[in-house]
Amino acid sequence: MGKPNVNPGLRLDSSRPAVYPLASIALRVGLISLHLGGLCAAPTQNGFDHPEQHDVEIDGPSDRGPIVYASNHLIENLRSLTAKRGDALLLTNLQSDRRESIPFWIEGAQQVQIEAATMTVSGKLLVAGTFLSSTQRDVTQNFISEVNTSGEIQAHYDTGSYTPERICSNDDGSFWSLGQVWSDEISAGASYDLIRHYSVKGDLIASYLPRSILPPSARLNYRNRPKGVNWAFFTCSRVGATAYLGRGNVPGFLWYQVGDKGVNSAVIRNPSFVVPTGIAVTAHGLYASFAKGVTAEGQPGLYELTNPEGAAPHWKLVDANRAILLFGGRDAELVYATSPLLAGRFKVYRSTL
Repeated sequence: MGKPNVNPGLRLDSSRPAVYPLASIALRVGLISLHLGGLCAAPTQNGFDHPEQHDVEIDGPSDRGPIVYASNHLIENLRSLTAKRGDALLLTNLQSDRRESIPFWIEGAQQVQIEAATMTVSGKLLVAGTFLSSTQRDVTQNFISEVNTSGEIQAHYDTGSYTPERICSNDDGSFWSLGQVWSDEISAGASYDLIRHYSVKGDLIASYLPRSILPPSARLNYRNRPKGVNWAFFTCSRVGATAYLGRGNVPGFLWYQVGDKGVNSAVIRNPSFVVPTGIAVTAHGLYASFAKGVTAEGQPGLYELTNPEGAAPHWKLVDANRAILLFGGRDAELVYATSPLLAGRFKVYRSTL
């Protein structure tokens, strides 16, 4: 594998103004009522009576990061931190149930940490993370790489001080990331943007969601998740992106952008005693899966975000005990897993809404 082509266009150019459409929003614990245009539609019918079952089993959530569904594939991170080239991602094709391992390595690296991966509609993989150079061992370098299914890097983008921790893509090939600038996060008064939108060539289109909107006293950590830290779910629709951020069962912060309809945000109360395990945006709206938290109380299952006229948006139970692990969706389908079989192993299903 040849040396990756580093595209400096992915660095945040300080001469180029960032987009701050949310700068006037004050986040508070409570509810912000707004029109969820593009995310909420008419209530859906229960479409889980006859789900499509796949003859594959997957491991449950781990500190390797979330499992995602994109372009008809489930994408699992096999090992988040590695010191040598080897299999790094596991792809499951939900049309054929074929599974294949994808190697990944950056030439000249001493250590590579994969934070997230996704697949574009053209079948290319986008891998996001950090690495330590073998020549600059005390310097962490952040990247997003475009990779083929043989593990060969087709393009490599340097994201500067910004660590991309979630990634997804739109139908036009542009891609989005949710991440953090750790040098700012450690210091007081962090002022970076958490969400970035890039062109298919890796040029920065715009940045969103200033860190200052989230509680400045909160210690945010959206990297590969050990138990007890913040959770972050991030997904793309055909023409936009959605993030749902929080910790435990406290109200979550929802952010989304849909095409040219602008940016919206809200604080949404989670159902009692359960915690989110995944989100998906479909043509019918926004869905989330919830599992039981530290107590036996609460109703796990699949929930839909509803926005009745004159009322605050809230989660409405669609199917109990289903989708305790939601991987994603697109158009009129959802991909999820139900209760574990043995030792955290799950069966995979796909349902039409």
